[in-house]
Amino acid sequence: MPAKQKNRQWPRTVRTPTKKPTTALRLKALPLEIVQRIISFLDPIALISLGQTGRYFRRLISPGRAEFVGRLLALECLDKYGGSASIIHAGVCPRPASSAEWETIRWACTSCMRLLPHTCFENHAILRFGYRKPIPGTPAAETATKWRASWRGKIWGGKGIKHVPPLELNQRRRGQREKDDWIHPANVSKYLERLQEVGIHIEAIADEESPTLEAKQAAMEQVLEKSQLHRWGFKRHLRKCNECRYQAGHLYQHPMRPVSVPYLQTSRQLLYAGMLERYFPQYWTVLKHQRPQLPQNRTMEVWPTYMGRCNICKSWQEMRSFRVGLTRSNNIAFTHREWDDHHFEWSDYFDSLECNHCVAKTQGPEVLGTMLLEWINDLVSKEDRFYNDVVYEGFVKVRVSLARLTCNGHTESEQRGRLKAMFEITLEGKADYLTRDDAVELLMRHHEGIKTIWEDLLSHDSEFALKFGDDSFETGWVRNLHTYQTYLIWLGNTKRELNERPLALVRWAISRRQSQ
Repeated sequence: MPAKQKNRQWPRTVRTPTKKPTTALRLKALPLEIVQRIISFLDPIALISLGQTGRYFRRLISPGRAEFVGRLLALECLDKYGGSASIIHAGVCPRPASSAEWETIRWACTSCMRLLPHTCFENHAILRFGYRKPIPGTPAAETATKWRASWRGKIWGGKGIKHVPPLELNQRRRGQREKDDWIHPANVSKYLERLQEVGIHIEAIADEESPTLEAKQAAMEQVLEKSQLHRWGFKRHLRKCNECRYQAGHLYQHPMRPVSVPYLQTSRQLLYAGMLERYFPQYWTVLKHQRPQLPQNRTMEVWPTYMGRCNICKSWQEMRSFRVGLTRSNNIAFTHREWDDHHFEWSDYFDSLECNHCVAKTQGPEVLGTMLLEWINDLVSKEDRFYNDVVYEGFVKVRVSLARLTCNGHTESEQRGRLKAMFEITLEGKADYLTRDDAVELLMRHHEGIKTIWEDLLSHDSEFALKFGDDSFETGWVRNLHTYQTYLIWLGNTKRELNERPLALVRWAISRRQSQ
């Protein structure tokens, strides 16, 4: 009987699950002409991403600087960097950049290829129509890439598509006018005739034989708005930050200063409640005495800001970081005087420009504290004079106006007589010889009585307060005089505390970001 044969053991085959082909692999399997046609419809972000998936697409796309610039300009339009629609609208003056929305928006610098905040750019780089972020629906907001298949520098299929503005747009660009000038009643008919002479068809008034002035102005507004949208965002590829312009030598072309001295760059407009807050914002956070509620008449004012470059740390910071302060109406580019009336030459000033951080490192915090203390004491004194003048002017306004008011009844006449007599009671005996300090003391002493009589007069004559000028005078001076008093007391306490603890200002200056 033959020996029993052993069962042969065959090796087991392990089947690995097949992976689904990715989009890149599917594209690679297509003919080259079709792949190139598909790539030309990608947006700039997807174009660079596809080129980084493998060697095949990297060689095929071969992205250059133009493609990377297009990707960067597309990234700045994403929602995480502020979106495509700019917060500055057509035909509207740029609003102050004090909102939190400005802090989250980023703009592209096509020189250093970075997305930077607004503090790194001058006004023209982000506020001019050509440099603003595009609005959805405008030609500059188109997401299709300009990439075309090429071989050794030759573009297949002819030259690349270049945007050529229509004739009507060229005509509009030749004569840039302010919107108010274009739609002015004396000019709107003349400008409309010029536009029609060069072949621009205006649909709004095309069917009307004799359009009215309002219809002409509305038609001109539509023409201007369309012209602005065509110009919006087409120069973003030329946008550069302050540092890149400085390194390229573009900051030296100014006739009012030496060739080797760059001047401060104009930055955004911000809202501040006076000069003290403008140059020392939130400084009371390092003090024991916190700032009380501001008086109602101290509304937020628009202040221009300027950025300068520190010679030590090479960073761009706001001018307050260099201890330079001016009034709101002064232009830093043409001013040769500091806050303490010290005159200087711009060449010497910029050669020794040091920010607060560098002064604290090189010269010590005590030296920086002395500089900041001298500056803030001057600003506190000016703030104190301002509010004392407001109180004194209110006193003079009431006293002079009482003599000119007519009485509508016996009760009202009696109340006004009491109010007038109260203003005549002074330390010197005569109100005509009151000094400002005496007037302030008089108002503080008789404020409750004045307020009571004032409300009685308002009950008989609702327009009584308007006879003194406006509602802000009645609500701010009569009803809220204690707010002035509280704020003046706080200013005095602040000044004493700062003189006792000058290093508190140093902590405030060092704790702030360099761009603030």
